[in-house]
Amino acid sequence: MASNQRKISIRGAGVGNMMQLSGKTSNILPDAPIITDAPRCNNSMVRCSTAYIPPLLPYDQWKDWGINRPTQSCLFAEATCGDLKLCIKMAINLDKEPEPNPDARDPDAAYDPDDSTNAKPPSHHRVAQALLDEYHFYQDNLQDLEGTLVPRHYGIWSFNSTWGGIVIVSAIEWAGSSAFHLFESWTDRDTLKQRVACVLATSQLHKHGIEHGQLLSLSSARHVLFDPESETVRFVDFSCSKAAHKCARPVFPSLNGTFADPGCCPEVAAVTRILGIYDYVSPLQESDDEDEDDVFSPVGLLSQSQSPATLA
Repeated sequence: MASNQRKISIRGAGVGNMMQLSGKTSNILPDAPIITDAPRCNNSMVRCSTAYIPPLLPYDQWKDWGINRPTQSCLFAEATCGDLKLCIKMAINLDKEPEPNPDARDPDAAYDPDDSTNAKPPSHHRVAQALLDEYHFYQDNLQDLEGTLVPRHYGIWSFNSTWGGIVIVSAIEWAGSSAFHLFESWTDRDTLKQRVACVLATSQLHKHGIEHGQLLSLSSARHVLFDPESETVRFVDFSCSKAAHKCARPVFPSLNGTFADPGCCPEVAAVTRILGIYDYVSPLQESDDEDEDDVFSPVGLLSQSQSPATLA
């Protein structure tokens, strides 16, 4: 099989013959078909719980993605390609126009990217463009970080299907589950070291000049992934990211929730806050004896090379 061609088998839909749209990439998929689970869709801006995982969708629901109502998120699915585990992100029905949206306040209103009721231009086209934008951001800014702070990207693919029209596929290395989901669900394995690792990784991303752009609220929790086996942190979804970022001073917070340095980077601060490091009480801490204005420093749980002092 040519390196720019792959078969894909999507659970519940059948097989398609994909062609690679993107240019040359240093990451080559194994010479094997891609086999996916049923897709999911993270189609809400706000979740009540950071541990929320979208359900597997039945075929009769996801085949009309982007057509029967506006969408804010791609379809995504766990997949394998030979021995390689992947996350497949898809935009489908790209040759079809969406049905009229009866919930739109004004069908002729100018397009507002923050208004989920206005699908002009078609929302599924915007999601497809976001997949392309992310790939180009990878090529321009993230190649040196692939396999460490970000998963490897295996390119953009396309095929024409009988069930979903023109389909765009983004193939990315599997990088674990939402760190926030693991911390909420695996209370027996949750440690301060794991939480701090996520903050350190955010700071390292910034040290490489990358501002993720979607780490400021609870709805962004899904963009920070944690692999419990290797205890590694990786970031996904760079469709809104910026390069050449400079942190003023990405330091850790004090115990009372304020920052030792008012110039602390907002993204680093947000990840710290969402992870609940402000409120985390380590078994090693004598909280009654602590001065609440002392700077929080998990040096005893991390190597000296990873201590907060090295983040300045």
